[in-house]
Amino acid sequence: MPEILRYPTTIISVVERFEKKFLSGVAEDAKFENVSIGYFIITDLGIVLPCGQGKPEFTKGDRCRLTLEKMEKLP
Repeated sequence: MPEILRYPTTIISVVERFEKKFLSGVAEDAKFENVSIGYFIITDLGIVLPCGQGKPEFTKGDRCRLTLEKMEKLP
């Protein structure tokens, strides 16, 4: 039987993160645009969970339970 651990946690924030994408130019003439790399959930356990491009339906202060389950070895 696989071992299962459960951790109560609180969501600290749900954020959309961006990275700068180079467009053109050099030095002070360089042009960039901010491109979304998706949404992330940040918990009070110090765990940051990537959620993809769609905003998850979690909000700051939500109480949750993270579950860690050991998988059986692949053949």
